[in-house]
Amino acid sequence: MKDYITYIPVALVFLSIKTTIAPSIPLPDVVLLSVFYTAYNRPSASGAFLAFCLGYIEDTFYGNVIGSTSFAFAVLYGVTYLIRLKLRFESTPVKAAASAVAALSKGICTLLVLNSIGIQATSFLLHTVPVAAFTGILAPFIFNLFDRLPAPKLYGHTNKDSI
Repeated sequence: MKDYITYIPVALVFLSIKTTIAPSIPLPDVVLLSVFYTAYNRPSASGAFLAFCLGYIEDTFYGNVIGSTSFAFAVLYGVTYLIRLKLRFESTPVKAAASAVAALSKGICTLLVLNSIGIQATSFLLHTVPVAAFTGILAPFIFNLFDRLPAPKLYGHTNKDSI
């Protein structure tokens, strides 16, 4: 888990900027991209726990129903992990398209959780679609930054060596 700790400060800085300076600007979802990146590039049980924790942190920053984004990130992590067994996320267009779909999926999962407890999310399309587009466009650049973070080690080897 200590190798994944670097994603938490990134999430905290992004969420601080997003909730204070630029709340109405559709920025790419860096927290979602970190969950997506760990699921396809560095999968482990610690990565799944990180996805849940990052969702909890995002719920806290946005004032959402606690657990709605955690649920979405946990589902996204699991689905991405299963898809990576069949699909390689190596080309830039595939990374961009998969990231945009992941952002839309996060929005849909969060919407389903909110609707199941009786909260109507009226600005779903106005917020989720632009964020998904920007997330997809900027995902390859953000993934290049994530590639520079230290890789977690398992039994003396990195996950990239074992995949």
